[in-house]
Amino acid sequence: MEIVPVSLVLNYQQTGKYALNVVAGSIMTRRILRGTPVYFSKNLEQLLTHINEAQRQSEKVVVGWSFYSPQFTTIIDDLTVIKQQTNSANVIHLAGGVHATAEPLQTLNAGFDLVAVGEGEQIICDLLAAIATGQDIKTTRGIAYLDAEALVKNGKGETVDLNDYPPCASRYRKFGPIEITRGCVYACKFCQTPFVNKARFRHRGIENIAHYV
Repeated sequence: MEIVPVSLVLNYQQTGKYALNVVAGSIMTRRILRGTPVYFSKNLEQLLTHINEAQRQSEKVVVGWSFYSPQFTTIIDDLTVIKQQTNSANVIHLAGGVHATAEPLQTLNAGFDLVAVGEGEQIICDLLAAIATGQDIKTTRGIAYLDAEALVKNGKGETVDLNDYPPCASRYRKFGPIEITRGCVYACKFCQTPFVNKARFRHRGIENIAHYV
């Protein structure tokens, strides 16, 4: 069996699955990543199986998690089980999404290895490419991690042009609603969305939308 530099395992349960479609689709925009094995784990049992399988064929395994604040406690319970039942020597647990962006220190203290701060498309591509080429992943823009219990943040991920990335992962037959607009101009105090990249809208172009329809 050929050993590849890195595999990506996505915790593909109901919460955050549309965001993970975009993450999986984004890596297809980088030539160096097009051979990266990607697993979609629909439950905890599959997640365990996929991590073990990925470990057998990869030097590193990145496990991607995306979740909202109400699911945080459940996610941490799942993460604890996964870490107890797998050999974590070459596994990196990466948390992304609005909760992780808003609370990177809490998220890292809960057991995650890295947090993607901001929009994930560019971050996941840069992180996987760094692993594939043997670079220091902790210099990746948008990555946060702990150093001797202190939070280290490499800024925030790039604010992407929606037209630069597919709204789905067609290679893996993972489709969801096409994200035509990202952001919100209404800065509600209870919502993180407008504070991630300011209170504004960004739109996917009409030709780009028509292409994916």
